[in-house]
Amino acid sequence: MQNLDVFLKEKLDQPHLRDLARNPMQLAILLSLLLTWGTSLPDKRTALYDEYMALFFNREAEKSPIVRDYRELLINIHRYLAWTLHSEAEIGNSRASITQERLQFVVKEYLDREGHRSVPVNDLFAGMVERVVALVSRVEGTFEFEVQPLREYFAACHLYGSLGNDYSQVVRFEN
Repeated sequence: MQNLDVFLKEKLDQPHLRDLARNPMQLAILLSLLLTWGTSLPDKRTALYDEYMALFFNREAEKSPIVRDYRELLINIHRYLAWTLHSEAEIGNSRASITQERLQFVVKEYLDREGHRSVPVNDLFAGMVERVVALVSRVEGTFEFEVQPLREYFAACHLYGSLGNDYSQVVRFEN
């Protein structure tokens, strides 16, 4: 176990790992990854985030019927939302945050466009902000991704997936 302690300290010197350890829940997921992977924990950011998000969604699916029943849809909404916020921030139109009203509108618009009109929007929205918690409300009435590299990761996933590639071979969110 002492080797893992040293390994963790070394890993937490890397900014993309330090970002994933900001709060107790994130740290718990990171520690679980470390216990599973040991010193073979992925060094590449994308591979690490793939494993991190897969473990996160696995844990939340056990606790929440919304995450369990709409897992793939929640992931896709986060990808789309991250791309939207990131591209707006890049052109200077926002600080990568979104009002609650606009967030609900964007989610509903996404669901309609993707053919998910029967999905309970309010339940899905609650699942996004209460269970998935990649989005946080630092300023009342607005939401943003808690960790900027995760926003960038989800945005990249959205772009890659929208290019018509077989995305499932690169990023695995399965059980």
